[in-house]
Amino acid sequence: MKATQMIAAGLVVALSFAAAPLRAAEHVVPSADLRQQLTDREESSPQNVERLSEFFQSPAATQALAKAGMDAAQVGNAIAALDDDSLENLASRAGAAQRDVAAGALTNQQLTYVIIALGTAVLILVIVAA
Repeated sequence: MKATQMIAAGLVVALSFAAAPLRAAEHVVPSADLRQQLTDREESSPQNVERLSEFFQSPAATQALAKAGMDAAQVGNAIAALDDDSLENLASRAGAAQRDVAAGALTNQQLTYVIIALGTAVLILVIVAA
């Protein structure tokens, strides 16, 4: 009886080890997908820097930042120091704000608040990263 139990236990252990690589393989991301994500990120990062730079160089943005006592040039320089995730996040927010202004969904005061918030976020993210 003990020999049968030992063989059964050995089979269970052997099967669990044999099945583990199969389960792990289900969670592995194909290398082609990883390469594509890296390529996409490399291409989008300069575009996001450009979008944010244009956003903060607009007359409305420089005026709003000046009202808040922030230097538009300092915010512009800080953009280059942001990581890819922060760049993507802030660029999408800036794009949304620009679309809302174009559609008339934001007043000048609301736009000013959005610009100040985004400028502050840029500076805080750079300070935290340093």
